[in-house]
Amino acid sequence: MKLSDAMVLGEVSIPRNNGSMWFGGDKWGDCGCAVGRAYLAAGGKDPMTYLFNFNDLWPWLTESITGGISGMFLNVIEGGISMDSIYEHVRSIEPDCETCCRFTCTCAKSAAVPESQEAVCQL
Repeated sequence: MKLSDAMVLGEVSIPRNNGSMWFGGDKWGDCGCAVGRAYLAAGGKDPMTYLFNFNDLWPWLTESITGGISGMFLNVIEGGISMDSIYEHVRSIEPDCETCCRFTCTCAKSAAVPESQEAVCQL
């Protein structure tokens, strides 16, 4: 699953807190991180009991990209921008392949693509 798609799913399925902490609330049911909510929505393990790694799902994510998305999310919380702005930003920088989530496609999907179309999968 692409990060942008997981962010949309996280927005509707995991309550948002004020961004001051990763998890909050009485039952640790909300999350104050856009990438964290996407990670959980995409099937990532509960970070309170498992060591999580965003790169398990999105190997292209770097610390600086994650930090930039976090900064944008705080701007959402403060009312400066919408989540749609984050989705658009992430879509503009994430790989096209939703199966392996890599810029150089390494999934079985690339084996099934005719040679003339291979460059499209490897963007």
